[in-house]
Amino acid sequence: MNSIQQQFLTESLKSAKPSQNTPAKAISTQRIAEKLGIGDQEVKEVTDGLIAQGYIASIDRKTTHFFITSKAKETL
Repeated sequence: MNSIQQQFLTESLKSAKPSQNTPAKAISTQRIAEKLGIGDQEVKEVTDGLIAQGYIASIDRKTTHFFITSKAKETL
């Protein structure tokens, strides 16, 4: 995992923290990209890499939302 992937995953985990009464929520790639200051192409490369490594579940390309896997939660 490279540094931008790690930053993306870290920000995603911060965004995905479920409250006591709600399940984990889908995370917007756009919101994370804005926080990190990266563009669409970089987001695609980062998320494709994280999917391949098993850290995030596949992305709904229509809504650009995704879920983090348990592997990611254990890693960070």
